[in-house]
Amino acid sequence: MKLFISLALTLAPRATARLARYARNSTSHPGRCDRNVFEREFYLLAKGLEPTSDKVTAHSYETMYGTFVYPLKFAAHTPRILEIGLGCNMDYGPGASVVPPQIWRQLLPYAELWEAEYDAACVEKARAKGQLEGIKTVTGDQGDFAVLKRWAEEIGGELDVIIDDGGHRCGHKNSQIGHSFDVLWPLVRNGGVYVIEDLQVGRFKSYGGEKINYEDTKGRGVMADKIKDWIEQLVTIPRVFKHTKGRGFEHKIPDDVSFVYCQLEACVIGKRNRHVEGSRPGLPGHDFPGRR
Repeated sequence: MKLFISLALTLAPRATARLARYARNSTSHPGRCDRNVFEREFYLLAKGLEPTSDKVTAHSYETMYGTFVYPLKFAAHTPRILEIGLGCNMDYGPGASVVPPQIWRQLLPYAELWEAEYDAACVEKARAKGQLEGIKTVTGDQGDFAVLKRWAEEIGGELDVIIDDGGHRCGHKNSQIGHSFDVLWPLVRNGGVYVIEDLQVGRFKSYGGEKINYEDTKGRGVMADKIKDWIEQLVTIPRVFKHTKGRGFEHKIPDDVSFVYCQLEACVIGKRNRHVEGSRPGLPGHDFPGRR
C-alpha cells in the first residue's frame, strides 16, 4: 500500500503537467482543453484538400464527422465505409470525398471504402482515369429495392459507417432516403452509424431553384418526420417495458437504434452496441472489436 501511495504521488505531478501542456496548446480556446478537437481536425483536413468537398463549405458536416467518423482513425480493426453518391454532377467533379487525395483516404488510409453511384458511366470514366484506385464501387438507383439488395450482397458483411449523400442525379428524394435506410441499416455493425446528409431538401417540392420534386411520398415518408418520430420514441418511451401505453407513432423506431444525433441539415442514427432482447439501448459511439 505504501508503495502504491508513493507511486501515485510521484506520477500525479507528471499527469497534471501533461494536461496543462495540452490546454496551453489548444488553438481554439487557449488556456483550456478543447473538447471539439476532432471536429476541428476534420475541418482543417477537408479545407486543406483540392477540390474542397462541400461537406465543409456549403455545409458544416465537420460537426458530425468529427464526432462519429474521426474516432475510427484510432480503431483497432479495419473500418468499412459506404458512401452513397460519388458526386458526378458536382461543379468540382466526382469524388471529392474519395478520389485521392481526398477526405476518407486521408483520414482513414487503411479503411475499406465503398462508393455507390447512380451514374455507372461516370464511375467507369473516373476509374479509367485512375481516380478510384483502391475504392470499391456499386452502381444503380438507390430508390430501387432490387438495386439496394444487390448492393448489400456485393458489399457483404458489416459496415462501420454508411453515408447517404446520394440522389444527386434526380434529387435527394424522401423515397430514395427511406428505401436506402430500410435495406442498408441491417448492414451497420453494432456500435456503427448511419449518416443522412441534405435532409432539408426532403421538405420541399423544389429546392434552390431546381425543378425537382424532392417530396415524392405525399407526406407519408418525409425522412425528417420519420426521424422526429424516432426521437420521440427514443426519449419518452421506457423501452425496457414490452407493454408501454401511449400515443401511437406513424413511424416505429427500429429496435436496435441507440441514439439519434441531428445537426444543421443532417442526422446520424447510431446502432446499439449489443442487441439484447428487451434491453435498454446501449451506450452511443463505437464499441471497437479487435482487428478482423
